[in-house]
Order: sequence, then structure tokens, then C-alpha cells
Amino acid sequence: MRTRQWMWAGLAAASALWPAIAAAGEIGNYSPVTADRLTNPEPGNWMLYRRTYDGQGYSPLDKINTTNVKNLVPVWTFSTGVSEGHEAPPLVNNGVMFVATPQNQVIALDAKTGDQIWRYKREIPEDLSQLHPTSRGVGLWQDKLYLATTDDHVVALDAKTGKVAWDQKVQDYKKGQYLTLMPLVVNGKVLVGGSGGEYGVRGYVVAYDANDGKELWRTFTIPGAGEPGNETWQGDDWKNGGGSAWMTGNYDPALNLVYWGIGNAAPWPGDLHPGANLYTTSVLALDPGAG
Repeated sequence: MRTRQWMWAGLAAASALWPAIAAAGEIGNYSPVTADRLTNPEPGNWMLYRRTYDGQGYSPLDKINTTNVKNLVPVWTFSTGVSEGHEAPPLVNNGVMFVATPQNQVIALDAKTGDQIWRYKREIPEDLSQLHPTSRGVGLWQDKLYLATTDDHVVALDAKTGKVAWDQKVQDYKKGQYLTLMPLVVNGKVLVGGSGGEYGVRGYVVAYDANDGKELWRTFTIPGAGEPGNETWQGDDWKNGGGSAWMTGNYDPALNLVYWGIGNAAPWPGDLHPGANLYTTSVLALDPGAG
């Protein structure tokens, strides 16, 4: 809870310093997001799920502190129009706030005034069963945003306008596959992990080219036949054994490794799938270049 309090306090302190945003409907002075900025974010910006690649979740801003936090009052409010639970941290890039909501929406706001600049809303297929319609945010890279959708696509948006730059199908939502996480962008590669373990899918982490959406690699969290660890599964249980990678991983630039937490095996009662069931309920270290 303390982390969340400090995050909001840091964003509030930075808002007084941000410049006004140009022209409604388009961001006129958008600051491209580079590897250097993600590795060493400016104090007033929050551009990753927990602000930094190593997942600190802490703002270095100190204008708001334990002595004056009681004096905070609302400056503005904004209704997203979505009643379901919001789990995405508001991302901030030099005065622009990006809010992802359930039901595949992204809203760009002037962080100082709360005025809407643009809104993207993806049409939801009528036959989509959204067990968890959550979105945990968008990935930022250069002049684009990356949204992982509940109908199992990765969509790249122009950060200035909210218009679609490319749209890539990841898996088949009709087979229980869906996405809820904030994409992790590392050196021009957009990494996402699949949800759907409760439906008996096989978990994975996959990377796409940030420029055109081309799939670069895909690593399954449950090893296939003949791969190390497959012997820890009984029969063909590995084919639908869960192991979702549904939360955004962290990245170590010095080692060039991504660390990704992997969910439990499926179905949930462990006695239904005896054995160690690698690599569920684990942490995987992945080479972001090759998976």
C-alpha cells in the first residue's frame, strides 16, 4: 500500500512542472521513449509498470512527504466510463498520462489538467468470454504504445494520435488464450506473456518487433516432448498444463536478462498432475534477443 501511496504522491508532485499539452486530439510535443530513458527514467516520469526495469515501484520525487501529504486535495478527476476494476498504473511521459482500462481502452490525458487528448477503444468480439477483462497498462517505445488485449492481440498505437500502427494476433481467444499484462519493451522488442492457465492452456512468453509487429521468438513455459523438464509431466499433461506468464517481467540491462514469474500448473488441484511440472510456479531468466 505504501508503494502505491508514494507513486501517486510522486505523480502529483511532478504535475506542477509539466508543460501544457498542445492541440486536443493530438499530442504536439511527445517525447520519444528510448532505451536510455527506460533504464534511467527522469524523476517526474513513470514509463514502466513499476517505473524502473528492476521493478522498484518507488518515485524519487520528494516535494510531497510525510509532513505535508495530509494537505493534498483533488485537482481533477476523470471518469473512464468503465465500471470494472482498473489495475493499470497511470503511465506518465513528460506531461502526458496514459491510462489503460478494462475492455481494451487506452486514454491519453493532459496530466496537469485531466483533459482528454485522445481515446482508443478496441471492438470486443461478441463471443469473447472475458473471465478477467483487466488491462495492466501499455508498453512505451519511441513514438508508439503497445496494448495487450483480452482477445489475444498486441496492438501498436501512435502515441501522438492513438491511431493503430499495427495489430498482431498472438493466440486464439476461442481456445481460452487472452492477455492482461503491460507489455515489456526491451531494445525494440515487445514482450508479452499469455494468461488463461485456468482454461488449461500452455503458457508462453513471446516477442514482437516494435516497428512492424513481426514475431521474433516464442518460448513456452512448459517444455515440449524431448525438451529438458518434459519428463516432469505425466503423459500429455504438458500440452495444457497452465504455467501462465500473465504478469510483466523485469529486465536487467547489465546482464541483458529478463526475469519472468510463471504461474501454477493446471488444473489447480495438484494431485491431478503429479510430478514437479516444470517450469510452472517458477522464475525464468530469458535472453530478450532470442528467448
